[in-house]
Amino acid sequence: LGGLMRESYYRWEGGVQWKLVLAQLLVQDFFQTMMHFVEHLVTPLYKRSHKPHHVFLSPTLFDAFHGSFADTLLMITVPLFATQRIVPSNLWSYIAFGAIFSSWLVLIHSEYHHPWDPLFANLGLGTPGDHHVHHALFSRNFGHLFTYWDRVLRTYTSPEAVFAKPDARFTKPDEEISRGKGQLPPRVARP
Repeated sequence: LGGLMRESYYRWEGGVQWKLVLAQLLVQDFFQTMMHFVEHLVTPLYKRSHKPHHVFLSPTLFDAFHGSFADTLLMITVPLFATQRIVPSNLWSYIAFGAIFSSWLVLIHSEYHHPWDPLFANLGLGTPGDHHVHHALFSRNFGHLFTYWDRVLRTYTSPEAVFAKPDARFTKPDEEISRGKGQLPPRVARP
């Protein structure tokens, strides 16, 4: 690709190097979280890029693919490019990273709780509940793969704090959130 990708990404040798896959996931999610946060912070940018995705207040599995060109460029392409420049990897590790990353983006948009969600939440991995909090409150839970960056930014809110009656499907925020406890800070763009 004309020198855009590191040469190491075309090497077949070495098999999957799981430490590099983890590093890629962490770095990519850092940049995606930051881009997501900035999109919400800068109102004109939000309106042109990310707002179309937020028509889904309670997203489903296939809503993961609903994003504008600008949103895809900012939250997918730029973080992927930065990640491959920062983390040297071989082809197999990049394939493993890509498979995990893309599957995770779909899974966090699922409308169902998964049996592994409590374990993943305890490990700091993003769950559908975490991402549904973002779609319900807009100013919380900007991360996708991990909750670590939101915890550093102090923007993490657990699904249990937002959804009144967790069941097999996500429900609307409870009355307290609707009455104002979940209001956005003044500088964060509203849907």
